[in-house]
Order: sequence, then C-alpha cells, then structure tokens
Amino acid sequence: MARIPRRLARIWASISPPRRITLTMLAAYLLCGVQAARDLLHGALLPPPATLIGAVCVAAGAILAIPTAWRGMWMVEAPAAGLITVGLAVEAAEEILLAPNGHLPLYTLLVLVLMLTRIERIWGRDWEPGREPPATVDESEEAVRRAQEAERRAVEAAIVRGDAAWTAD
Repeated sequence: MARIPRRLARIWASISPPRRITLTMLAAYLLCGVQAARDLLHGALLPPPATLIGAVCVAAGAILAIPTAWRGMWMVEAPAAGLITVGLAVEAAEEILLAPNGHLPLYTLLVLVLMLTRIERIWGRDWEPGREPPATVDESEEAVRRAQEAERRAVEAAIVRGDAAWTAD
C-alpha cells in the first residue's frame, strides 16, 4: 500500500471534518468565484449594473468562503455563502427579466437553491454562544460535577444512617 506524502497528509488534516462535504463546498465556492470573474472580465468593457453587482457579490463571497470553509469557521462561512446567494439572486433576476421567450436560468437557480441549503445547514448552529458542541473539557467538567453530587448524596445518606465514620466527632 502506497504511503501518503507527509505534506499531503498535513493538508488533508487541515481540512475541517466532514472532509468530503468541505471539499465539495470548496469546489462549489471556487466555481462560483471563477464564474464571477468570468462575468466581470468577459465581453463589454463595463458589464450591465445587475451583472456587475451580482458578480462582485459572488466574487467577494467566494473569496471569503473558501478559506473559512477549509478551516471550519462557519460563523464567517455562512454570511459569505449568503453574499454569494445575494449575487446569484441578482444575476438570476436579471436573466429572468431580460430573457427572451420566457427562458429560465435553470443552472443559476439550481446553484442558488444549493447555496440556500448550505446556508440553512450551517447558519447559527454550532458557533452561537451557548450552543457550541460539547468539548472534551465540558464533558470532563460535567463528569466531575456528577461525581461530586454522587459523593455528596452518599455522605448525606451515611449521616442519616448514623454511620460513625461520617460524624463530626
């Protein structure tokens, strides 16, 4: 079995779990950023205002979302994904309003729906104060509290029974 080079192993370890989902979102953000750059640089010297606004929002969101998704900083990734969604919504609205013969921008709408599901999945879950996932320290503190409570109840029961070892004499 081939051994993974140390550098690749370090890069793989730096990606926040679940890694497959993170890599999928990195690819989505990267493609959104490439599409935004293409919209900004393609064609006319100055794109139409709606295209410009949409592409700038998507590009800025992608620039913010890629490193934050990689490191698992959802408190920044969610607003960045929201910025991408705003940009996609502006571009989709422009395509719908300016499209001939009722053409619908299905691919843009599909990406928009996928971004909305990502935002719904990560928005305000684990990073809100008081809603963090239990850490090892929190679990240890809770175990110590339970042990102290059990010890206190055992001492009280021994005192009630009149056990000589627990009297204050």
